[in-house]
Amino acid sequence: MEGHLATAEALYRSGHGDQGAAHLTHPLIEQYPKLEPALEAHDEEAPLESALEALSDKAGQTADWAQLAPAVAKARQAIDAAQADVAVETRQSPRFIGDVTLALLKQAAAEYEEAVKDGRFANAAEYQDGRGFVQVATQLWQTSADTLRDADGKVYSKGEAELEALSRIWPEAVPPAEPVKAPGEVYAEVARFELVTSPLRH
Repeated sequence: MEGHLATAEALYRSGHGDQGAAHLTHPLIEQYPKLEPALEAHDEEAPLESALEALSDKAGQTADWAQLAPAVAKARQAIDAAQADVAVETRQSPRFIGDVTLALLKQAAAEYEEAVKDGRFANAAEYQDGRGFVQVATQLWQTSADTLRDADGKVYSKGEAELEALSRIWPEAVPPAEPVKAPGEVYAEVARFELVTSPLRH
């Protein structure tokens, strides 16, 4: 969900609010239904759903990010509260961090593949979704640096290098004129991240 919010913010702040508005609706439309059963089990579905609905309703009403920021902040608070239901020792374990980072990157690669057709970008929104997932993955990896370095400093550095390489594939919030890499090459980059960080999963 944070990937969609990060994408929307980047688009609004770069003067592309018309493209960013749709991304503010994606957490509710695309991801909330998948999470609802688990949230329901922990009595978290109502606050998160309400926050996402309010944000979705607000999307497209203004091109001014400052007017959207309060609704975005409430959505992020609700997302954080839902994530807090995962035990701290789990959230802070190197394996969990590695698994979540990898899952985000795999989703980014899938979005990129959907964005490219016949060697050109055919779907800007999918490109933008992928960029958001890579940004969130990178943020998670970097904010967990101490934990990951304590587990294996070399693995952390190798993972950081792979994330930097992946970030260069999505240089701006708006797709470049030509794809930096073909979808198959993006999947290969993600596979390299999976390989160099595999010690965290053993």
